[in-house]
Amino acid sequence: MGTHADEGLTAPSLISIAVYVGHPGEAGTLVPDQTINATAGETTIWHLAPDSRPYWVACIYTNSRLLLGKRIPDSAGQCYLKEALRGKKKNGVISFECE
Repeated sequence: MGTHADEGLTAPSLISIAVYVGHPGEAGTLVPDQTINATAGETTIWHLAPDSRPYWVACIYTNSRLLLGKRIPDSAGQCYLKEALRGKKKNGVISFECE
């Protein structure tokens, strides 16, 4: 039997999402304004005040240094991240939206 070079490696999976003021490669993360805990999950809210720099969102993955970013439209005033909870620990992204 042959072996595979990628045997034992786990594929990256989405673990969280972060919001940045400016490009993710140049700026720090924006601190959320509010976190709401419920039985079904946790909702994190960022209020996006008008700023001289654009806001960005970035997806963070396990087993990877890859950070995928996308500019948030200038018309957005807030963003919501919904994550599942298992016990009191975060257990995966359910959705992310800006409006």
